[in-house]
Amino acid sequence: MKILLCDDELMVRLGLISMLDELYPGQHIYREAKNGYEMLHTAAEFLPDVAFVDIRMPHMDGLTALKECKKVSPYTQYLILTGYPNFEYARQSTRIGALDYLLKPVSLDDLQKEMETISNRLQNQRWKNNRIFSNYIIASYHKEQRNGKNEEQNMIPGIQKLFITLIIPEHASGKERRRQYEELYDTLLANFQGNNTGLYYALFPVSKDQLCLVSTAEPPDLYTLIPKKHECVTCIHARNIAIRNFPAYCHRLDLAVKTRMFCGCGQFIHWNTTLEGKMNQLVPFAIDVQNLCDAFSHCKELNYREVLQHMDTESYSGLYPLIGQDSLNRYLNLYLGCNIHTDRFSDLYSGLQACADQMYQSGKQNIQQNEIEWIKSYIQKNYMKDINIGSIARILGISSNYLSRLFHERVGCKFMDYLIQIRVTNAKRLFCQDPGITVSKVANLVGYLSVRHFSKMFARQVGCTPSEYQVRIAKDSP
Repeated sequence: MKILLCDDELMVRLGLISMLDELYPGQHIYREAKNGYEMLHTAAEFLPDVAFVDIRMPHMDGLTALKECKKVSPYTQYLILTGYPNFEYARQSTRIGALDYLLKPVSLDDLQKEMETISNRLQNQRWKNNRIFSNYIIASYHKEQRNGKNEEQNMIPGIQKLFITLIIPEHASGKERRRQYEELYDTLLANFQGNNTGLYYALFPVSKDQLCLVSTAEPPDLYTLIPKKHECVTCIHARNIAIRNFPAYCHRLDLAVKTRMFCGCGQFIHWNTTLEGKMNQLVPFAIDVQNLCDAFSHCKELNYREVLQHMDTESYSGLYPLIGQDSLNRYLNLYLGCNIHTDRFSDLYSGLQACADQMYQSGKQNIQQNEIEWIKSYIQKNYMKDINIGSIARILGISSNYLSRLFHERVGCKFMDYLIQIRVTNAKRLFCQDPGITVSKVANLVGYLSVRHFSKMFARQVGCTPSEYQVRIAKDSP
């Protein structure tokens, strides 16, 4: 705790410090004041948790000083000290906000009892204040401050500066990133809920796999809290941000998230104006790299090659010396699985092209069966439309040749054979539902403009023409 000792007698102040250290060795920080004016000045600057106040001090008596101090340090717990057992003093002190009234000399037992009461009150007050702080920070981040008021002055007095940390687990697998995010959230929350330092904090998600930690003091070394099994976590840290500037500053940190691949992927990045100015030039380059990684992770070969094709190679070549090449190599190794460590942009570009050539084999391993099931479901719902392997490949952002090979491997037949099978199956259903329906209408309903072509495909699948199939149905009908 932060403890302020206000008494014009040095021996009283030293005696209280000695007893407090005996009860709680090494746990408190002390400040002293010899009179009411010093008390008021120190309380405004120190914001103590507890203040012991002599009722009779020179220049400004204890009761008057207490009344003024409540304005500048409202959450301080005040204990009145006096050598006179005067009921009127006790009544006045409690009326203006003192917690209790102690007679000098204070006994060790009385002091311990009061400190236990104060500790419980402070803990409850901190929880309440932290809820207020956290709600304010989260609302500010989302620009939803109640009634449009700037509430930090009356809700969280004394807080002027904030420390902001964005925490980003880095992993190519979205599922693994989410798992790490949840584990990091639980670890950090448990740590900050157990702190007794008076530090206020807000911990909240800013995306499905990114956390934001905002605190009123420098947080402990986050890397000591991050489990060692998390191989790569990026922390972007900004210090001494004025609370009134918090909402606007969050948007500036978006730049840090976009460009972290260039300035400290998997490291602790101290974000400042100098670094911000440097990284601001690299945003288009960073977006292209991010788009390449997104396309690669989803096996969208066409998208990947399109991003490569439209890269501003001349501009990026000039900007390349500004990049932290170790950081970029670490990022590409994580998200593309390639190791491209070079001081020349042309070599980087060649390495990225080589990744495109490997996408088929990579995609063959990574694409999930549910994506094949989605294609089959899409065909079953849209067989009556003009669909083909190329149209579905464009939806998925992959090459038609790649999709054709993959579909054949996973389903056991060619895409067109599967489409014909679905169309003929539905044609048979239509003939059974309405024996009098015309062949041309059925052909149109299942996606064929040419009756002749439909009849040919039907005969190949069923072993007879549509007309012959209708005759067979009529004979089998009761």
